[in-house]
Amino acid sequence: MLNRGVVVVDRTLKPVEDALRQAGFTVVDPNDTSLGQAVAVVVDGLDDDLLGIETRRTPAPVINADGLTPAEVLREIERRAGPLPP
Repeated sequence: MLNRGVVVVDRTLKPVEDALRQAGFTVVDPNDTSLGQAVAVVVDGLDDDLLGIETRRTPAPVINADGLTPAEVLREIERRAGPLPP
């Protein structure tokens, strides 16, 4: 399967992490150094400024997964991150 990109996912979102891996994304921990390569950052809603993302100024969209299913998070990434490989 083609790698669709790197997504930073909060550690508390295991079902989202699993769904994104199944969809072909590389999922990394917020402490990983890949933030600059991320196509999206998914947070659990408790802290929208995970790791100081606002100060890091990543161009990746920050998606609040609170209240969303893993499938909805995936759709939101596809909608907000722009064209991604299939």
